[in-house]
Amino acid sequence: MKRGRPRQFDADEAVADAMEVFWERGYGATSIEDLTAGTGLARGSIYKAFDSKKALFLQALDRYTAASLERRAAMLAREGPVREAIRATFAYDVSRSSGADGRKGCMLLAAATEMLPHDADVAERVDTMFRRMRALLADAIRRGQAAGEIAPERDAEALALSLLCTIEGMRAVGKTSPPQAELERVADLVMEAL
Repeated sequence: MKRGRPRQFDADEAVADAMEVFWERGYGATSIEDLTAGTGLARGSIYKAFDSKKALFLQALDRYTAASLERRAAMLAREGPVREAIRATFAYDVSRSSGADGRKGCMLLAAATEMLPHDADVAERVDTMFRRMRALLADAIRRGQAAGEIAPERDAEALALSLLCTIEGMRAVGKTSPPQAELERVADLVMEAL
C-alpha cells in the first residue's frame, strides 16, 4: 500500500494562523485563498489536514476559547483578595475592549453574531464558553462571599451573569473604539455593585 507524504507543517501552528484570519475577516468572508495566504499552506494541505473550512474554523474557535478560559481562570484564582482578582479581570477586559484590540473585537462574539442561531456547532461552543465563564465568575464571587468581601446575601449566579453580560457588552462596544476611560468607569460601577 502506497502511503502519502508526511505532513511538513505543524497543525497547531496552522490552526493558530487560521484563527487570526477568521478573527480578522469572520467565517463567511474568509476564503480558502485567505487561509492559504494566512497559514502558508496549500489548498490541498488544508483540506487534507482539516477536511473543510468549517472544521478548521471550529478548531480555531476552540483554540480561542480554551486560551481565553485559561487566562480568565488564572486571573480569578490568583492569591489575595477576590475583589482584586475580579477587578484585575475587568482591567484586562477594558484593555481588550479599547484601542486596536477593541476594534479587533472578540472572536467568539463575532462568531455568535455571524452564525447564530443557524449553526449548531457554533451555538454549542458559544453556549459552553459563556457557561464556563459564568461558572468561573460565580466561583470567585462565592469565594469573596466566604471571605467577607462580597455580601453573602447577594445571588452569586445573578451577579456572575451580570458580570458576563458587562464583559461581553464591553467587547461588543469596543468595536466602536470607545475611550478607555469610559470603559474604566463601567468597570468601577461593576465593582461598586459587588
